Amino acid sequence: MSVEFEKVLGFLFGFSMIYHKIRLLKQSQSIFGEATYAN
Repeated sequence: MSVEFEKVLGFLFGFSMIYHKIRLLKQSQSIFGEATYAN
């Protein structure tokens, strides 16, 4: 494995982690928003 390949893999892994965190945050926000609107 070359160093460049490992860099790209690390970047993609970090990006996917951040992407999933943002998606989870948006999902929980929409759930909380619907809950508050329901009340």
